[in-house]
Amino acid sequence: MLRYAIAAIDASGNASKRSSEITVRSQDQTPPAAPILTRIEVQRGSIDLTWSQPPETDITNYQVYRAIGKEQDSFKLIGTTASQVTRFQDKQVEPGLFHHYRVSAVDSSGNESRHSTARGERALASNQLDTTGIKELTITASKQALPQLRWQAEPAQSLRGYLVYRQDAPGKAFAQVSPLLKTNTFTDKRISTGQTYRYKVRALLHQGRVTAFSDIVSWRKRP
Repeated sequence: MLRYAIAAIDASGNASKRSSEITVRSQDQTPPAAPILTRIEVQRGSIDLTWSQPPETDITNYQVYRAIGKEQDSFKLIGTTASQVTRFQDKQVEPGLFHHYRVSAVDSSGNESRHSTARGERALASNQLDTTGIKELTITASKQALPQLRWQAEPAQSLRGYLVYRQDAPGKAFAQVSPLLKTNTFTDKRISTGQTYRYKVRALLHQGRVTAFSDIVSWRKRP
């Protein structure tokens, strides 16, 4: 922040009184630190991104860039999120192709950070998807007061097993919390009192195919 005042000087070197001061704030030209892509999750028909927030407090938005296939030098802006949103769902994926992503942060002065280190995943190919889904997912308390999930699924000869995914907090990505299950029930023993969890399930089939996710159910362990 700089302060300025003006005085007039005559031919004899006499200076007038100074004018009133004005204050000028110098423009911030320092870009914020780059975000860090922490998670990429492949979904049916989309790829979900999650990143960490830089330490700066004047972030106004994040910009998401994508390159598809071998053209890793051709990143294009595909979306923008608000400062409080550190996740993005890319619904315009090309089945079977590898998608690379970068994220940058923009501050209130318009300075854009360096791009995050690129990370990528391959979108599910059309032949990897299966319309068979998990039905009637329910959650009840086990004898140990733990969340116990049960579900129904349409019979499939190519079934390998089931996978359970959990979200630990709003805004976080769902993460797999079960091994490959051969039965249609799962009890989650790794929970904390007072925290709300959300669950969803899908089936893994042969040849790498997966079903659509089930509906989401929630659980909160009471103190």
